[in-house]
Amino acid sequence: MKFTKEFLQEHVLYGNEEVEDVFVVADNIIETTRWSEIHYLVFNFEGKLYQTTYSQGSTEIQDESPFEYEDDGVDCVEVEPYKATITKYKEV
Repeated sequence: MKFTKEFLQEHVLYGNEEVEDVFVVADNIIETTRWSEIHYLVFNFEGKLYQTTYSQGSTEIQDESPFEYEDDGVDCVEVEPYKATITKYKEV
């Protein structure tokens, strides 16, 4: 599904109370470059979950807002949650 970058900025990331059932489920930094942070975003829209990525300036000096360089329609994939088992190790 495609969403406008304005919708994703105003309603998903920055939270606009005018639109119900739109909220962030996960927003994690998955990669960093010299100037930007790449985020993995999952959000709820009308009872369905959607995933996309966006980049944002790493510091206040890098003037890059989320979805700034995207075309008008940002592709978002419908996703569903699942449980995963992770094995970690501790000293003995």
